[in-house]
Amino acid sequence: MNKDYYCLTFDDSTLNDDDLSVEDINENKTDIQFRMISTASIHCLITHSGKTITLPCREDTQVLSIVTEALQTLRLPNDNINMYELIALTDDPTRIEFDLPIEDVKQLFSSDTATIALELKKNE
Repeated sequence: MNKDYYCLTFDDSTLNDDDLSVEDINENKTDIQFRMISTASIHCLITHSGKTITLPCREDTQVLSIVTEALQTLRLPNDNINMYELIALTDDPTRIEFDLPIEDVKQLFSSDTATIALELKKNE
């Protein structure tokens, strides 16, 4: 779980302390329920070889970070990241440079888009 995109809550309160234990929350409760809430403002829907994953991000997230996480999630080698390319799946598919922030990629889509459709391809 990436703390940049999720938070843990208990009784509608956000838990921020890494050293917090269940005993610290409430010693008398026997049924303790936590909720994990996504704080990401954008999601990248990434397709590669028939598999699709969704990764959370923010406008300042770098494309390189998204590609690296996608390769890890898809269990693909990431020792030579330049052998892949990322394509924005718009009406006119566009190759995305890895050094851009997601904010720049988002501009290729309609202004109210919260999910960015991308394809990860191996360079030919």
